[in-house]
Amino acid sequence: KEKVRHTDVVVAKGETLKDDIVTDKSITVNGTLEGDCVSLGGPVEITGRVSGDIFSLGGPVRISGIVNGDMLSLGSELEISGFIDGDVAIIGSNLVLKGTATVTGNISSLGGRIE
Repeated sequence: KEKVRHTDVVVAKGETLKDDIVTDKSITVNGTLEGDCVSLGGPVEITGRVSGDIFSLGGPVRISGIVNGDMLSLGSELEISGFIDGDVAIIGSNLVLKGTATVTGNISSLGGRIE
């Protein structure tokens, strides 16, 4: 059963975490996360690899690494310069796709812009 952490969560470069992350603070993945990533209001930064889905509620998300899974962002800006092998949905905010961004699935936006 998932338990909400009340601390910042960091997966360091060279480190692999095989677990789901649920926190109301920040999530930084510079290494490898094998599991889902749920942020309840904190910022999310992915420079490494995530094998799982990412859900963000209210905190900004920056993905320059690799995500093998779907991305859902509610009410927070999402910036992608990396690779997402899955669908991206953003509700109530903007999606920024940098020149190096790749999304293999569908991109859906409601109440925001795609730049």
